[in-house]
Amino acid sequence: MSLTTLEPLLEDAKAIKMDLAIEGTYEAVTEHLQIFMSNDKA
Repeated sequence: MSLTTLEPLLEDAKAIKMDLAIEGTYEAVTEHLQIFMSNDKA
């Protein structure tokens, strides 16, 4: 996976993390990203 592909995803992840961190669900972001990246490799 190229960095160019990841950059928009990382920007989205930052926004998601900011929203979810308020609710204390950072773990959900990490899990979502792991699933997303696993699906992308398939």
